Amino acid sequence: MQHNSVGPSSSSRKTTVTSTTTVTGGSIHHGSVHLHHRNSNNGFTTSRTPLNRHMEMDMGKMFSAMEKGHKVCKIAVLKKWDPAYKQLTVARKHMKPFVQTSLQFKVQSDQLQQVTEDQMDFDQFSYASRQLIHVPELFSSRFADLAEKHDRKGLVVSFQNFLRFLDGKQFDDMASNRTRALEFLNRYFHEDQAYYGASQEPSMTVLEFCDFLFSRENSLWDPTNEKIPYGRPVAVRVLIGLLCTSTADGLQFIDIVIYHGYTMTSKILLRDVLHVIKHYAFVTSEYPVILSIEDNCSVPAQRLLAQELKDILGEYLLTQPANREEKMLPSPAALKKKIIVKHKKLPTADPDNSSDDTVSVSGDEEREEETPSGFGVKPEEMHVTEEWFHGRCERDEAKKRILEHKEKGNGLFMIRDSNLFIGDFSLSILHDGKVHHVRIRSKIIDKEKKYYFMDNKVCDTLYELVSYYTRHYLTTANFKMVLTKACPQPQPHLNQPWFSATADKEKAEELLSLVPEDGAFLIRTSSTDPSVYVLSLKVDGEFWHYRLKRDGRIFVVNQKVFENLNQIVEFYANREFVRGISLRFPVNEKDISHLTAELAEARTPGCYMDLKDLDKEVQARALRPYRGTADDELSFPANVIITVLRKEEGLWRGRYGSLTGWFPSAHLTRSVNTKMSILRTKEKEKRIAAELSNLVVYCQAVPFDPAHIHNDAFYEMCSFVEGKLDKLVEKGLLPFNSRKLSRVYPNGSRITSTNYSPVPMWNAGCHMVALNYQTGDKPMQLNQGKFLANGRCGYLLKPDYMLTDDFDPMNSEKFTTAYPIRLNVQVIGGRHLSRRDKNKGICSPFVEIEIIGMPCDTKVFQTKTIAGGWGDVGAIHKFNKIDGHMYTSICHNQYIHKNGHPDIWMHRQTDRQLV
Repeated sequence: MQHNSVGPSSSSRKTTVTSTTTVTGGSIHHGSVHLHHRNSNNGFTTSRTPLNRHMEMDMGKMFSAMEKGHKVCKIAVLKKWDPAYKQLTVARKHMKPFVQTSLQFKVQSDQLQQVTEDQMDFDQFSYASRQLIHVPELFSSRFADLAEKHDRKGLVVSFQNFLRFLDGKQFDDMASNRTRALEFLNRYFHEDQAYYGASQEPSMTVLEFCDFLFSRENSLWDPTNEKIPYGRPVAVRVLIGLLCTSTADGLQFIDIVIYHGYTMTSKILLRDVLHVIKHYAFVTSEYPVILSIEDNCSVPAQRLLAQELKDILGEYLLTQPANREEKMLPSPAALKKKIIVKHKKLPTADPDNSSDDTVSVSGDEEREEETPSGFGVKPEEMHVTEEWFHGRCERDEAKKRILEHKEKGNGLFMIRDSNLFIGDFSLSILHDGKVHHVRIRSKIIDKEKKYYFMDNKVCDTLYELVSYYTRHYLTTANFKMVLTKACPQPQPHLNQPWFSATADKEKAEELLSLVPEDGAFLIRTSSTDPSVYVLSLKVDGEFWHYRLKRDGRIFVVNQKVFENLNQIVEFYANREFVRGISLRFPVNEKDISHLTAELAEARTPGCYMDLKDLDKEVQARALRPYRGTADDELSFPANVIITVLRKEEGLWRGRYGSLTGWFPSAHLTRSVNTKMSILRTKEKEKRIAAELSNLVVYCQAVPFDPAHIHNDAFYEMCSFVEGKLDKLVEKGLLPFNSRKLSRVYPNGSRITSTNYSPVPMWNAGCHMVALNYQTGDKPMQLNQGKFLANGRCGYLLKPDYMLTDDFDPMNSEKFTTAYPIRLNVQVIGGRHLSRRDKNKGICSPFVEIEIIGMPCDTKVFQTKTIAGGWGDVGAIHKFNKIDGHMYTSICHNQYIHKNGHPDIWMHRQTDRQLV
């Protein structure tokens, strides 16, 4: 039985519970089988509890199978027609093998004689089965003091004694409220108090009381978790992913469909899906729903998408912030019955205002399932961005690089392409002053490539393999150590004529102004962040500065990936970088000193530009008419739009209609329609329609950027694939999650729709962990169990300690606000046991309890396996947490009863003490 249960918050609480179970493959898993049938004439005379109805359905299925002559549990229990009663019956002789195989316990003939008839109809068959399941010793050994004699019903538990049970055994505060307890029993028996009169109080037979112990109403589940207390910022309920694609007829798109390419899925119209979402979004809960739009649509199709969102969702669609003055995400209560759109948003900042302190952001990590990220790196190739990966590097060169940094000590390592084995990699590592080389092998498992040093640890990616051995010892014939420090990358740019380690923005412009030609450039480090490189370039007489986007060891310029700065310069030395200009004239302080001041151009102010804005043409409006006097001058009337092609001091070159020429710059100003022109240009470049962008309020999709973790953009949201968790935690994901939203999705290589464990993502504070819902595996069970809390509204409050600045899920010493828990569980027996293989006799059960959460608390407890049924084991299993944050004691006691049938009785005691 696997339990992931949230205990009560009282100082001390005991709970007597029983658990119905089913056995699958020799282990016991928690079930929800309910059974019991009331047929007395007093008390709840006509009551039928949920337990009864479930029992009736199960028995009915068995009886129906018998009627058709089917084998039930490999036993031919056939019905016989009884002419006297004109109905089908079951013979007593078939009950013993049925009980041993289907009910999973041994029964003696005298026991069957007491509860069965020679021929039994369905009611008699059902009654006999219930009597065999019932264990009188469970009551007499523990609850005998609750029993009272009744004239017609025999031993009963009166309402007053039921209150004593709640008070003395369960420590339930309901015992002090008679009205509440009475209403509780009414709901349990589905009875109306008016039926038996206000003066009468209900009572339960011994059989009814034992069935109550096994019922859902007496489960470990804490009903306080069904409440929804919310006033905190959004932390998230439901996210629906919509992969939108526009269908086309030639060059004209027709409609938008939901469709996942390269999978066996059909196409569904977007509008049909939106109608379904609108109808069912708030049936269970009023709290907000998030639509993640992952579109493969053109800009015109996105306009239609935005219009359908507005037309169909109507007032449910969130288009404005809940509060204009807010500085953090609003609470779910402020967004009731609202549907939030998650999508990329058009940038609103002017690139001219950007500064050297901020690394520019480009690319799209939102669609990594279908295409590489903005860095051109697939999930299985994440190692290429790491500092420790050196790509193609000869064995001797690897040795040289490591020995250059041998002062860093043992464990200094690098990964490189193998020179001998194509497709494999090699590890070069420093140990006691010597460099050792170890081959990283690969093999194909289930059509997927796996990596390993030794067969005992095989990983899906090279990145995962290296990450594992940075925390665990790698043992070879020559050494045993952990990979500690990455060998620094070589820096071939340091001695290049175009690199300046000391120049800032002003100095760069001063140096570039000394060169009269466009194409003069230098590369420098940012004045505020030495890890950021800036390319300063002279374009049309102006000085532009481009921040070179970097992830680990690679750079991305104009969607091209480069391993170092030298490759960038070499590539664009003979290719257009911007507006027909290449990197032609490298300058730095040393090489520019021989130039005279007479060669310098008049200095013009510089500005920062985005790499994607390089090929824009500037439009301007004519303030007054101008008539050119020379052949190369341009004439135009007032208020017309001029396209500016080139700028010189005092003179601009532009195009008006089909004419091109020079004119005084004082005659022009910014065009009145430039705003719309720039907007359409941004739409084209970003592939985002303004109409769809305007619908994005709180979930603006951005790639994860460590430099932006602490900014004020609380409305940003990042998505990343499961394999990047460890890497992003190292870069600051925890503080990011304390202020902004994050989403994790499965790796695209999971072609069989398997799931990954969501627990590490929850521990890291991730808000949305997407799983393949069609696969009911353990990760999905964990997800379902976790979100049972808070009335299944889909939102869970983070514990306070996860919002602290020093929170670290791998370090239990930092859980300063945690409370220790002592959990005692006694296992007495089991009910409704079965086994998958019906012809192997009686099962050999055991009980397993698993605590799942932070790594320091994760633990599995298991009783001994009982061969051939349940026996008196008396085993006590204890688990004591050394760190002092949790003390858990698990006690398993299993007893066999006279009739051989096991009932599970679990006794839980939870004590919370402040550490």
